[in-house]
Amino acid sequence: MKLLSPELMRKIDTLELVSKRPFAGRIRGEHRSVRKGHSLEFADYRHYIQGDDVRHIDWKIFARLDRLFLKLFMEEEDLFVYFLVDSSHSMGMGEPPKLEYVKRAAAALAYIALAGTHRVSIQPYAADLLEPLNPVRGKGQFALVSNFLETIEAAGTTASRGAIARFRQGLHGNGIVFVLSDLFDRAGMEDALKPLLAGRFEVIVLHVLSPEDEDPGSDGDWQLVDVEDGDKVSISMSDRLREGYQTVVRQFRSEQQKVCEKFGFDYLPVRSDLSLESLLMQSLRARGVLR
Repeated sequence: MKLLSPELMRKIDTLELVSKRPFAGRIRGEHRSVRKGHSLEFADYRHYIQGDDVRHIDWKIFARLDRLFLKLFMEEEDLFVYFLVDSSHSMGMGEPPKLEYVKRAAAALAYIALAGTHRVSIQPYAADLLEPLNPVRGKGQFALVSNFLETIEAAGTTASRGAIARFRQGLHGNGIVFVLSDLFDRAGMEDALKPLLAGRFEVIVLHVLSPEDEDPGSDGDWQLVDVEDGDKVSISMSDRLREGYQTVVRQFRSEQQKVCEKFGFDYLPVRSDLSLESLLMQSLRARGVLR
């Protein structure tokens, strides 16, 4: 497994995904739903209604109160976990490259999800959706997930709005969607992320920037070239200009956070030089995404 070291896999083996909302699953799994059914964990009582299954009547309460109550139970569910991976050209930039970091993060989170018997799917996108990895289940499928992630390359321009809208149309079931991207899109991300509001999905946005995205480099004359559309701009870098640039980057992060908060999505800013262990064991656990 090139993306994850055996040492890291051992460390994260005990972690699990945490969903902040209930989902109605299709089969028995590890994630709990508030849907009432026939599992082993007692949830509550309600009054018996004619036509209810008499096998779930609590006869001890009937003997005491002379009234019929039905036992309700928590039902286990199967959770779908989707990884929407930005593979546009800008994701290949930086040191370490943003896409390499995103692939490793997705691999680690997918490993945790598969260990929890959840279904995992990977969807790369740039100007449009690329070939996906359709949902797989079980820890034994991790090699397939890892190999698929390794094949993703940074190429093409960004067109998040159309790609994410088509991604939403193809979703099956309910669950968690991880969006892993630098969110560089001239059209903005508010309209792009909006389709994910439809349905009962929990959305977690990992906003990944490189150190170079946050600090453009040393003083001197520079020609900056947009790697996706070829636009060029010449600048003379100075301390004052660098400070102004860094202010713009902070504003950009803040704008993305406001969009996510408006939609009720979790937003986590990440730098590509943050260790993967710190992301998993500290940042995501502190946010309640993992435990």
